[in-house]
Amino acid sequence: MISYAYRRGTNNVLLIYPNTSDKPVDDSVFLINKGTKDETIKIKAIDVPFWSINGHSYVEEYLKVKLRDVLSYPLQIVLK
Repeated sequence: MISYAYRRGTNNVLLIYPNTSDKPVDDSVFLINKGTKDETIKIKAIDVPFWSINGHSYVEEYLKVKLRDVLSYPLQIVLK
């Protein structure tokens, strides 16, 4: 992912993984220096719900909320 971001000229990478347990895992953020430049690549890894012991309706609602929150974040930066 680092080489992909570097080649594409992006500073933000989002990795989306399906949940592996019923309890949500906290998001992880990694900041990688771009080498000789004074820039940083931000890699964010998130778990999104694809299954739950509470049933499909819970997963669908939680997935919508999680994706809305995560995907709206870059837009908030641009609009400020």
